[in-house]
Amino acid sequence: MGKYCLLLSVILCCVSCIVTEQKTDSEINFTREDFPVSVSLSNPDTLTINDALNPLDFYLVRGSMVLIENADDSQRYKAGLYQLKTGKLIREFAPKGEGPNEFVSCQLDVRSNLSSVFYADDFMQNKYWECNLDSLIQEGGYLMDYFIYSREVIRLCPLQKT
Repeated sequence: MGKYCLLLSVILCCVSCIVTEQKTDSEINFTREDFPVSVSLSNPDTLTINDALNPLDFYLVRGSMVLIENADDSQRYKAGLYQLKTGKLIREFAPKGEGPNEFVSCQLDVRSNLSSVFYADDFMQNKYWECNLDSLIQEGGYLMDYFIYSREVIRLCPLQKT
């Protein structure tokens, strides 16, 4: 009787370990050949970023403006917002310094080019700023709010507010 129980348990164990391939209707398969290597635009707009702006990085926002991280340490501001077509400066922001509303470093984090909200990370002071594009465009002051995070944090990922 013990031999039969042992044999039955070995058979059940072997049968339960067999993996069967199951396909569902929602499964989509694709290969590299499904994506073209290059796409030609019929009438593309060009964007010229000259040396005077000296961008470390830049982001196209709302299809008509460019957010630029300034790489030039001699400038008073770490970032700026420019018109795409004319290259005209709309507003400089993120003033350089070590004060409570100043930046030692600035790394922009744009999650959507259609949203009004973007982020600026001053990783040298461990400050993460929430910025509002609409307030940068308006005359007068602009709104930015920040929180200080732990030096042990490597990278922040903001969650969308619902």
